[in-house]
Amino acid sequence: MNDTQKVILDIFKEYKKICDKHGLKYFGLSGTTIGAVRHGGFIPWDDDLDVAMPIDDYLKFREIALKELGRGYELLDSRSRKTNPQMYMKVRDSRTTYIEGQYADKPRYFGGVWMDVFPIAMCPSNKLKISILKIRLRFYRKMDMLRNQYTFRESELKNKLMKILFLPVVYICKSDHYLNRWERTLVIYNRKANNKKIILPWRLPPRRTYHNIFPCEFFESTEERKFEDTTMMIPTMYDEYLRMDFGDYMKLPPKSARVTHFEEGATLDLNKPYIEYVKTYHES
Repeated sequence: MNDTQKVILDIFKEYKKICDKHGLKYFGLSGTTIGAVRHGGFIPWDDDLDVAMPIDDYLKFREIALKELGRGYELLDSRSRKTNPQMYMKVRDSRTTYIEGQYADKPRYFGGVWMDVFPIAMCPSNKLKISILKIRLRFYRKMDMLRNQYTFRESELKNKLMKILFLPVVYICKSDHYLNRWERTLVIYNRKANNKKIILPWRLPPRRTYHNIFPCEFFESTEERKFEDTTMMIPTMYDEYLRMDFGDYMKLPPKSARVTHFEEGATLDLNKPYIEYVKTYHES
């Protein structure tokens, strides 16, 4: 492991401690699952750790973690999202610093090294109903970004049109209104007995090419796997899930594709709290 992976692994151990204590279901996802199966830990060139939780466990974790996370760790959620423009949660180490290059002049986005915690939920099998659900979730996401003045990764023209059309409306609502609607929609769909699919709701931007709908049986049960010097739960049907999502996941990618998630030009400091960078920015 490199130093960044060690920090992320410690974050995961803190997260896992809470899940184990309270019987909350979670499992590694995407490259994290590949790492557990293929490498017994991190993918060597990766600096990311992703877990998913059923929406009900996800919401329980949020309530518990806000009270029980250890010193030096913090949860970015609907109540403390000033530096988290995503709809899902992050657990991060406040004793470290990570600043994306595009946010170098926006101290509200300064933060520490993190791991991602994603919600999953049941959804219909019917294509029309799935499309309606996706439209709703994407709409709440866009409105949330407008309401909280987050940066769009889309064309400037589209951004300006969105702001002109919707800004007068979205400011009527509280800052977490659309996030709450997003989460509530997932809870409602998750409790419908006739739903037989699983949606990964953060994978919804139209230009994304990977899967966001899976058979529910892929994630019904989990098993424990070695992950570096600890263990992690992964889907029992990891092979079926990973082959649907990534194809031949056991084949190493070409060296040119073995890239880190941390962006070039970003500031990464494992020995200095991000709040110190915020102070320095305001003092300069």
